[in-house]
Amino acid sequence: MLLGDLAHRGGALWPSRLAFIWGGQSRTYGELARRVEGLSAVFAAAGLRAGSRIALLTVNTPEALETAFAASLLGACVVPLNPRLAPAEIRFQAEDAGAAHAVVHPALEALARDSGLLGLAHWMIGEELETRLDTAGDAETPRPGDESPIMQLYTSGTTGRPKGCLLTNRGWVAATAAAVHALGVTADDRLFAALPLFHVAGYGAALAHLAMGGTVVIPSGAGLEESWSLIGEHGVTVAIFPAGTRRALRHPAARPVRMVFGMAGTERAETLGGLAELGTDFRGVYGSTEAGNFVTVSTLADELARPGTQTAVAGGARPGRGRAPARQPLTQYDLGSPSSCWAMCARTSSSATGMLLPMRASRNSLATGYSRE
Repeated sequence: MLLGDLAHRGGALWPSRLAFIWGGQSRTYGELARRVEGLSAVFAAAGLRAGSRIALLTVNTPEALETAFAASLLGACVVPLNPRLAPAEIRFQAEDAGAAHAVVHPALEALARDSGLLGLAHWMIGEELETRLDTAGDAETPRPGDESPIMQLYTSGTTGRPKGCLLTNRGWVAATAAAVHALGVTADDRLFAALPLFHVAGYGAALAHLAMGGTVVIPSGAGLEESWSLIGEHGVTVAIFPAGTRRALRHPAARPVRMVFGMAGTERAETLGGLAELGTDFRGVYGSTEAGNFVTVSTLADELARPGTQTAVAGGARPGRGRAPARQPLTQYDLGSPSSCWAMCARTSSSATGMLLPMRASRNSLATGYSRE
């Protein structure tokens, strides 16, 4: 299954259901599916093929996800770029990835020009892209395999130059299914999508809801006044507050939602207790660029009972991809069989949701934070 198949699935099962709400506009799943088909034809006509890289510089818009869906159908790979970076940093990532095409939001045109993206074959989101979609034909290209890369996400570069992490269609689809289960997403959910769509967690949260026929509500900013207004207006059920859950709950317009999620192991007991009093559930998550999507998810009960233990990636980090020391005592688990690290995941307070690879683990490998494939 390809990432873009999520759009076709939504168009077939729920054509009239809303996929996106943003900026006073809305888009149904039927419209989403047709746009993804059109975009793949536009990209193919411009020369995108299997293995091509397409740079993506945008604010949060549906086109960020549509571009990824369309690219996946061609075997092409999206390179989401952080608009908070300096032009030289963006240029480095685009050149390092070998991007020859770009999709740019007009609000970021000056940054795109300074970083060299407008020197590539590019499309500007808005009227220009819509005109191309209106005249798009069919993309007559072979269907790629599900092991083809769909996203090249760059690390933050805090310990050196940013490194591009290749994430496959198969990996994203599997991680999305796992996130749906871990977060308990249903077709009735409406996500307040405040996380940036140049970050693995931003894509992970949105894809989990689109996979189930939910609605992704995209705010224009992260201000609490707008946040609570949109949450009330559109019946949002799942939310995250980048400015902080504690601050959000203190706002006079705060109201119950089904679930709030945030970074695992970081919320105060007072904040978690406040959510419980509102009748709002909580999930603590940890997203990994290298692994793709959320790699741990903890419940409200986990966070209250064992604060600070949910940030470790159960089973350790992938070889060569850094360390994630396990903080929970390992002596209580039987780690004798190759699959036992995943049995451990199921029994600890956090569930691994992104690292969906068969691992061979020993007591020593897990104690040092490394796993062996």
